[in-house]
Amino acid sequence: MDKYIYYVEGEDEKKIVDVLKERGNEYIVSGKSIKFNIVQNNISNSQLLSLNKSTVVIIIFDNDVLQDYTQNQNIIRKRIVENINLLKKYCKQVVVICQYDNIEDELIKSTNIKKIKELLNSKSDSDWKSDVIKEKNLIKKLIDKKFDVSKFWLGKVPTFINKVEDSKRIKIK
Repeated sequence: MDKYIYYVEGEDEKKIVDVLKERGNEYIVSGKSIKFNIVQNNISNSQLLSLNKSTVVIIIFDNDVLQDYTQNQNIIRKRIVENINLLKKYCKQVVVICQYDNIEDELIKSTNIKKIKELLNSKSDSDWKSDVIKEKNLIKKLIDKKFDVSKFWLGKVPTFINKVEDSKRIKIK
């Protein structure tokens, strides 16, 4: 039986993944979520040793980092590819989800809201991140805003990343 590990960039993505996977496999396959930014950090040996040949690793990162020209794109791309190649040696499969542009945009695209602050009635868009982390009934808020998992995580895997799966591998519906 496959074991799933989600590597997410931040606490807000972790909260979203945790809520979607805990819905009894209604939205995405269940697994462990870990806050680890694959764009900024190298995979450690201890992380690699926690994997086995039945592990499917899901990497979720924001596309906006690939379009941030204040950072050296070659270094970012090289780190991502090196991390993925290392993971492939230790696990069954790697799934890459490149969010367009970030988790807020993904939620706007997959619900009936126009601004992220509408999801939780946050005072501002910038308050949303702290509000989502504290929210106790996030799944109800998503359902109330007509969340549609088929419209969620549709970003294409960047062309510099080879031989990985996309979000279809983990979606239930």
